[in-house]
Amino acid sequence: MPLRAGNPFPRRVLPWTRGFRSVAGLMTRLTPLLLPGALLMVLAACGPKAEPPPRASAPVPLPDFELPLLEGGTLSSASLRGKITVLHFCASWSPASAREIPQMRGLQEELGPEGVQVIGIALEEDGGSDMRAFAAQASFPYPVLLADDTFHRQLGGIDAIPTTFLIDGNGMVMNRHTGLVGADVLRADLLRMIQERDEAAKLAGK
Repeated sequence: MPLRAGNPFPRRVLPWTRGFRSVAGLMTRLTPLLLPGALLMVLAACGPKAEPPPRASAPVPLPDFELPLLEGGTLSSASLRGKITVLHFCASWSPASAREIPQMRGLQEELGPEGVQVIGIALEEDGGSDMRAFAAQASFPYPVLLADDTFHRQLGGIDAIPTTFLIDGNGMVMNRHTGLVGADVLRADLLRMIQERDEAAKLAGK
């Protein structure tokens, strides 16, 4: 295409603009098409903003309890005072529980010397016979208690099995994890609780 004098670039005409004699004419045709989209953008910007995620609930006291142990006898909440306790709600019929038990075993062996105690809370409807058979294969290195729905309702209820509660040495529920949770997450929570306990003991001169 030959170049015209005074214009070093050839004039290109886009196919979809043919038939419009001026920019004004083009905009006149396009405005009705663009206006609805622009209006929607304005309304979206003026709409209510998304709410921030809720913060973790404040610590609450662990309810007093005395529950039967799977192997016989009982265990009470009073015996856990001074210990950082992991309450692991599990069930013999839950594959997810079976997956978490090895990591609970590892945490007990690793952090038990630091004053951490893992407690299994078995939710069973048969008096614990299925859990006893399950425990014989799982080899729990920590106590397992038998409980019904009444106990977990005292903790605010649970929505899934497994669910894990972390209790500090003063008997306060500091955190909860619903469903499967990685060992690294629990370890980080527990190490932080150990550090806070040790720092508080130093300040108290113990």
